[in-house]
Amino acid sequence: MREPILRCDAQGRVVEVRFNNWIRETMQLPPETIEAWYTAYQRFWALLHQPRHRIEFALAPGQMVAFGNRRILHGRGAFNPASGRRHLQGTYLDRYMLESRLRVLARQP
Repeated sequence: MREPILRCDAQGRVVEVRFNNWIRETMQLPPETIEAWYTAYQRFWALLHQPRHRIEFALAPGQMVAFGNRRILHGRGAFNPASGRRHLQGTYLDRYMLESRLRVLARQP
């Protein structure tokens, strides 16, 4: 499936981000747009790595974090295996499935 990295609404506001540099598909752009694309991509990459755009925290055992996967970029920092064990389990949940389940639960006595 091909999707844009940034999806904007009718007012030009970013409403969705799809960014995973490690699984990015081969680009198929007209040759005259490639240089502009890489310029924009480099700027976006730089913005992503600015400290003012980052929040870093550590989860304690048993803690969970949930977020809108297309509304926030996320990742893990470097880990020193000599500092202890690390286990992070992730899952994906479709928002519409969640909303449907909540409606079903709300109908139960």
